[in-house]
Amino acid sequence: MYKSIFPSMLVVMLLALPAVVPVLAQSESAPFEIEATGQSFWRLDDAVAAMGAKPVTINIQPGTYHDCAVFEDRDITLRADRPGSVIFDGTTCEGKAALVFRGKNAVVDGLIFQNMAVPDGNGAGIRLERGNLRVVNTVFRNSQQGLAGLLMNQAQGGGSVAQAQLRQAADQNVARQQAMASTGR
Repeated sequence: MYKSIFPSMLVVMLLALPAVVPVLAQSESAPFEIEATGQSFWRLDDAVAAMGAKPVTINIQPGTYHDCAVFEDRDITLRADRPGSVIFDGTTCEGKAALVFRGKNAVVDGLIFQNMAVPDGNGAGIRLERGNLRVVNTVFRNSQQGLAGLLMNQAQGGGSVAQAQLRQAADQNVARQQAMASTGR
């Protein structure tokens, strides 16, 4: 009896194998993909190093990342494959932010930044030191700052924020107002 079932089960498993292999391969692809080339990387820094001088879009697969990057003299778009599904959690570059921009033009779309803290108290999701920045569909929460350097660059015509949520700053302001009201100030 077992001899007759085993060969047919083996045939079914072999026929199903081509359908299973692509699914396994997809789940093992690197999360940071340069849109123009399809090249994927496991670390954001490696994707940045491979960018070259041309304007680049890096699409990011859903997940929580402990990565950071510094962008010098580049035109870059960082976009979540699904807005709200990409979280940069607690890792900063240069003691500043998860993303530090000293470039030309940058767009950040659909990302979440959380738990950014540095010793001098101004850990941010994004720090704009030079260039233009557009932030869309992005959330900043539970960090010392959400966007650092943006106001200075806006005064020079260098930044815009569309549909970004600065949760911690709003929570801190409400708490400060409630504390002042309770003390009669």
